Amino acid sequence: TEEERRNRDEIQEFVDGIDSSNEFLPLQFMIGLSGHDPERLRVISVKVIITEVYPERIPTVDISGKDCGVSRGDLQDLELRFRSYLEPLANNGHEGYLFDGLEWLDSQIEEMFANLEENSAEEEKQPDTVSFSRVWMYFHHIYSSKKRRYIVELAHQMKLTGICKSGKPGIICIEGETQPCEEYVQALRSLTWKRMTVRHRETSEERQWLCFSDFKEIQLEPGDFRSLLHELNLSDDLFEILYQL
Repeated sequence: TEEERRNRDEIQEFVDGIDSSNEFLPLQFMIGLSGHDPERLRVISVKVIITEVYPERIPTVDISGKDCGVSRGDLQDLELRFRSYLEPLANNGHEGYLFDGLEWLDSQIEEMFANLEENSAEEEKQPDTVSFSRVWMYFHHIYSSKKRRYIVELAHQMKLTGICKSGKPGIICIEGETQPCEEYVQALRSLTWKRMTVRHRETSEERQWLCFSDFKEIQLEPGDFRSLLHELNLSDDLFEILYQL
């Protein structure tokens, strides 16, 4: 690029001037090396400081990158490998070794970015694991028509299924994806209750594990509620857990 050409010319002028002057000013420049992903611009900055001891001693190099996807540890490792690459070239008295080093560094960074893009593509191919929950809540009572309407409407809004047994005691079972279930429970906690307790939680990775097709309010006596749990093939101990018998 034009910037790389100017940097090369400045370095060469600096090196040529070392033999003709006893006054040396350090030459400092920075270049940005980027990957080739058109959807995400990743840039690694390479700061180079050349002093009067060049080319006998290698320049000071600092490699950094912000939001480039490469960890600081990997960048520090790249700095060490870059110095290791330059040292034998400096020992051989090759004045232009910095140019060779920067070309090597460019290829290393390009490879790092290519690996990042490959790993990113693999991660996108892997579907996120979704977990499902069933939460049973026990209430001293559920009588308020306003609360009962809210309980049903919120479940429909959050695409959750289950039942609300109104009356005394009140029992709510909510099921669906885990995160919305927990948000639903927290929403109910924000209301004023004489007593609200989460009595039982279950989880699964299988959607077919869910046992309700919608969310609705029911009114059942304890004996009928026990029969409902049996019809749903739920745990035989669930009734005792909910009523703490």
